[in-house]
Amino acid sequence: MKISHSQESLGQDNQLLKKTLSLLNSENVFVDVGANQGELIFPIVQKIKRISVYAIEPDLIKFEQLKQNSFEWEKQSKNKIYPLNIAMSDRDGQENFMRSQLPNNKILLKFNLAQVKDEFKESSSWEQISVDVFKLDTLFKPIKPALIKIDVGGNELKILQGSTAILKEGKTKFLLNFNHQYTAESKDRQEQIFQFMKSFNYTPKNFDKVVLFVNQQKHKKYKLLFEDLKTLLRQVLPKTLRYRLKELIKK
Repeated sequence: MKISHSQESLGQDNQLLKKTLSLLNSENVFVDVGANQGELIFPIVQKIKRISVYAIEPDLIKFEQLKQNSFEWEKQSKNKIYPLNIAMSDRDGQENFMRSQLPNNKILLKFNLAQVKDEFKESSSWEQISVDVFKLDTLFKPIKPALIKIDVGGNELKILQGSTAILKEGKTKFLLNFNHQYTAESKDRQEQIFQFMKSFNYTPKNFDKVVLFVNQQKHKKYKLLFEDLKTLLRQVLPKTLRYRLKELIKK
């Protein structure tokens, strides 16, 4: 299926896509919170083999297209895509969201109207809907995501507060997209996110409005362990066998 974008969103999506691709490898688990119709997922499953993608989209209309897309894309690749019609939060249960369909058929789903651009508050018809919500800690307790991308337009802090076990472990990278956040509260909310992530030793790297959070202490620890393992393998394995192993890993 062809998915249309505005010129502005294309630039933002390309920036997000490039960063996401640089952070993923084969055998990784990628979690896309706010997957929409799967715009980010399609190029990822085309370029990376043997990756598992959990595509989370709470809006039912977007989700139906996401589910259809995921089924088609999975058939064309060696990857697994799990579309989930739920939302992430700081607790398990149900939450109310505000939903509206704009004149251009774009659908907005917000936790509250304070997260909505002023011009849309009065010009659009809003309805309250109930959505099943889960903590990331609950959903991914037995699974270890390499990367969690969050693009939800204002509810990021609650989602992160529901992932404290993942944050304490420190292995997962978080990629937050702050594009499309226009309200006066956005800046304060982002500052709260930075402080919250800092409390778990996660430091930010800014790429315009796309921010990558990495636990540098854990990242350096595992990098050193990996380097030690590589050194050991060089010492005990013949060169020809090392070459074969490298070729197998590439496949």
